[in-house]
Order: sequence, then structure tokens, then C-alpha cells
Amino acid sequence: MRLGANVHVAGQNRNFVRIKRPQNSLLDGEERSLADTEIRADLGGIEREAFSTMFSLDDITLEKGGENILASKGDLGQLLFSASAGLSDLSRQLLANRVNADGFYKTRGRSSQLSERTRAMTDAQKAADEWDAKWSDLCSACWLGEAPVLPDVDAVSGILHVLEKLASAIETRDGLIDRIEKMEKDNALFEASVFELCDSLEIRKTASLTELTRTIGDRIKAAERGLEQQENLSRDLARRREDERELLVTKEILDVQIAKMTGYFCCATLDEVEAFIDLSSKRQALRSSITELEQELVEITGANHIGDVEEKLASVNREELEGQLALLTPILEDQDRKCHDVFHERSTVQKAIDAIGGDSVVAEIEEQRRTILLEIEERAGRYLELRAGITAAEQALRLYRDRHRSGMMTRASDAFKTISRGAYTGVAAQPGKDGEVLIAVSANGGSKAADELSKGARFQLYLALRVAGYHEFVANRAPIPFIADDIMETFDDFRAEEAFRLFAEMAGHGQVIYLTHHQHLTEIARKVCPGVRLHDLESIQSTATLDGIAAE
Repeated sequence: MRLGANVHVAGQNRNFVRIKRPQNSLLDGEERSLADTEIRADLGGIEREAFSTMFSLDDITLEKGGENILASKGDLGQLLFSASAGLSDLSRQLLANRVNADGFYKTRGRSSQLSERTRAMTDAQKAADEWDAKWSDLCSACWLGEAPVLPDVDAVSGILHVLEKLASAIETRDGLIDRIEKMEKDNALFEASVFELCDSLEIRKTASLTELTRTIGDRIKAAERGLEQQENLSRDLARRREDERELLVTKEILDVQIAKMTGYFCCATLDEVEAFIDLSSKRQALRSSITELEQELVEITGANHIGDVEEKLASVNREELEGQLALLTPILEDQDRKCHDVFHERSTVQKAIDAIGGDSVVAEIEEQRRTILLEIEERAGRYLELRAGITAAEQALRLYRDRHRSGMMTRASDAFKTISRGAYTGVAAQPGKDGEVLIAVSANGGSKAADELSKGARFQLYLALRVAGYHEFVANRAPIPFIADDIMETFDDFRAEEAFRLFAEMAGHGQVIYLTHHQHLTEIARKVCPGVRLHDLESIQSTATLDGIAAE
């Protein structure tokens, strides 16, 4: 697999290719191996894992971001930090803020800063007066100047908002009129089709259209039931006939076999055949018993075959053997009883030995004790490490919130207002139980905590925070590309348009790449960003020799 790209490095465009192999996978335009460090500095000096976390976004990450807003309970510092994915110069900025704060309370520094702030206030008041004059001129030049009193910015904003809703309402009305006309046309076609079916089924057209439709449906269902019943009966008849054929074949085979058996035993009925078979089975059983008894006698006497046994039995006195058996029987019983007693004694002694135990048991217990102590020590150390890490993380979140809240809150408010199409006017901070929490300010004047928003609104808020975090990063560093992978599958066209508008603003500071397989999103992108560059990877791949293509 080969992935190629044309990258602007060190003031010139260069071609690079990444191939699939363990080492030296980066090649230049002439297929020569390059070390990753040769272009890493020109690409921002960011590792691949950090880039994937900070400057790429897909639908899974977007969903997890919404869940993080819910889990954080709107904690301001945590949301700002998670959206930006961390900055390496955080400690330096914190130290600089502390130095500036200490200098403010010094006599010379305090008077100097107060003078600067007084001049800044005077300049701000002058700028405000100039803006009011320009606003009056602007309102007087249009129909707003016809009012007895010039409206303020909030009033004009409300008027523009109403006009925007009016255009949407007109568009909705036109859509409803078109749908009504199509529905009336479909109703007329439906009525004609119903009357045509009534003529075919000989149904009187005196009832209403609904009743006629119901009657036709009942006729169709009845016909379907009749057809289904006919098919079931046909299948059942075919099975019966097949069973009949199989039974006839079986009967013929049985007749042939019965004829063979009656001929073999020279009889006329099956009862007589059964009697002969029983006699044959008994004869076979008797033969087997005789063979087993003969083998047992051969083994007991140690003879070679049954003939030798018969010769020995012929020469033995029966009464003498019976006398020896009577003498040996009580001796055998006594020996058997002694054997049972000895086995019982052995079992008792073995149980006593097992109950005593030995040094190995003590050693095993000691080993288990040491193992448990080591596990306790290891887990206690791990617990202390985790607690220290949690404390450090909480402190870092508070510091990050204090440093970035102004710029990121402003950008996040603007982005959230844009992507929600004015449903929310922005975000703000509000004191909470454990610190400041993030709230969303509604257009109707209300507010909601970030963790109380709907699922879709949380997705939009997380996207707004990511956009603000990107602006915060590139404000003090070299621009880094931002990659979004089909995150608008759940967006309607209007919110997709606003999301592309945010990406267009980001593109003014760095490259933004959006990957999608939805054709309608490309049309929205062209509408919002006329200068967008679109790459159809399928058409490029069909004419390229590479196995994969990277879009710029």
C-alpha cells in the first residue's frame, strides 16, 4: 500500500510517499528513503499521536466529546482543556502571570499601569462615541431612519432574526402547498384505481371511498386465503401419494423376504418362521455357554484343551474332592476376614499420618504471607501514584481554565451561536458547587448547564469548543492542518452549512481537510466556501498507480 502527498516544505513543494514496511517507510519523489525527522520540524514538530488527538475529529470522537460534557457536569476548566488537548508552554505562561501580578502591587508598576488603563479607557470611550455616530448615519441612510427614535443594536438584531424566520416560513409554506397539490393528485389517482377495481370485482360503488377500499382489501385477503388453502391441500395430496408409493415398494420388498424365509424353514406362515428363529437363537446361546464353561475348565486345570480335562475328571474320586472342599472352605473365610482387618488398620494409620503434616505446610503458609505483603505494598504504591496524578491533573485544569477562558470562551460562544443557527447566543461561566461550570445561553433569554443540553446540542457545543481550541493553538504557533472525518452524518443541511462556515474561518489560519462519502455535503461546501478544493479519491485512484491517495 502506498500513500502519496505533495507538501510545502522549506519554501518549496516536495513529493513524499509512505509505503507499508517496518522501517524506512518514508520516500521522496525519487523513491529514496528519508528519516521522519527531516520533515517533522517543517510539519510543526508534532508527533503522530498528538496530532491525531488535537487536530483530527471523527463521528466517534464527536460522540465521546458530547459524553465528556455530560460526565464533567459542565466543569469549565476541564471542558476548555479537553477541547484543546493541552499546551506545552502552560507552566511558562503561569509563571509570567504571577510575575505580572506581583509587579502590579509595586509602587512604580502600579502607577504606570493605572495611567495606561486610564488612557485605554479614554480611547475606548472615544471609539464608542465614533461608533454611535456611524450607527446613526447608517440607520438614517435606510428605512430604519424613518422611525421616531433610532433603534439600538439589539432591536435591529431582533428585527433581522424575525426576517430570517419569515424567509424560512415562506419557504415552508411553499413546500406545504406543493405537498398538498401532490397529495390531491395522488388521491385522485387512488380513487380512479379503486373504482376500476370495483368494476373488475363487481362491487357496487354506492359506499364511501374508505368503505370500498376496505371491501376490496377483504376480497383480496379472502382470495389469498383461498389460494393458500389450495396450495396447502395440493402439497398434502402430493405427500400422501408419495407415502402411498413408498408403502407399496416396502410391501413388495417384505413379500419377497417372507417368501425367502418360509422357503428356508419349509413352512407356510410367519408364526412358524418366528418359532424356528427362537429355536435357532436358543441353540446359539447354549453353544456359547458350553464354550465358555469349557474355556473356564481349561484355565482352572491348566490343561491344553477340553479333552485333557475330561481325561483328568474321569480318573478323580468325587467323594475325595468334596471332602477337601469342606476342609478348605472355613480356612478361606478366615483368611478373607483377616485381610479386611489388615486393610482397615492400614487406612487408619494412613489417616493419622496425613493429619500430622510436616514442615512443607508451614513453608507454604509463610510463602503465601510474603506474597500477600508484596501485593499490598505494590498496590499501595500504585494507589499513591494515582492519587498524586489526579491531584496534579485537577491543578492543571484550574490553571488552564484561568489562562484560556477569555479567548476560548469568546470564540466558543461565536462558534456555538453559528452552528446552532441562533438557537443559542453563546456560552458563559457560572459559579458552581466545585468551581465554575459552563452554561449555554438560549436565544429566548434562558440558560442551561452544559450537561443538561440535548445530545445533539452537546455535539454542537463540543465541536464549537474544538474550533475555539484550534484558534487558540494556531494564535501563537505555526499553523497545523485540521482533519475532520465525516462528522456531519447526524447534521441537517442547515447545520452542516454552518459547520462548513466555521471550517472556512479555520482555513484562514491553517489547512482544513474534510473527508466524506456524502455527495450533498460537497454542494454545501461549494456554496459556503466558493474557493474550496474538492478531490474525488475514486476518480484519482482509477488513474493513479498508487494504492491509496491523500487529499490536500
